[in-house]
Amino acid sequence: MFSTNPALQHLSDSDKTRLWELTLWISEHADQTVGWTQLMRGTQMSHWELNALMSKINTNPMAYIKSVKEYLKSEHQNHFAHAATQAKTPNRIAQHV
Repeated sequence: MFSTNPALQHLSDSDKTRLWELTLWISEHADQTVGWTQLMRGTQMSHWELNALMSKINTNPMAYIKSVKEYLKSEHQNHFAHAATQAKTPNRIAQHV
């Protein structure tokens, strides 16, 4: 979890737990359209609570969601680029037949 990250040592255990749960929820729903309503309903936190918690890591919920979506998109593209490269590379077993 976050407890080993030195940049987050200033957070209380309660904040670390809530932040972990929030970022986990965002990650699990990053493939969906997530607005304030969905975020507040899904996390059971108010608009104010979400902003206050994320400000402790110098961001806000919508910026964090955007960064997660961009990361997943780039990982998805990298995965398919890697798979396409491997498909063009002759199979090692076929080379020995």
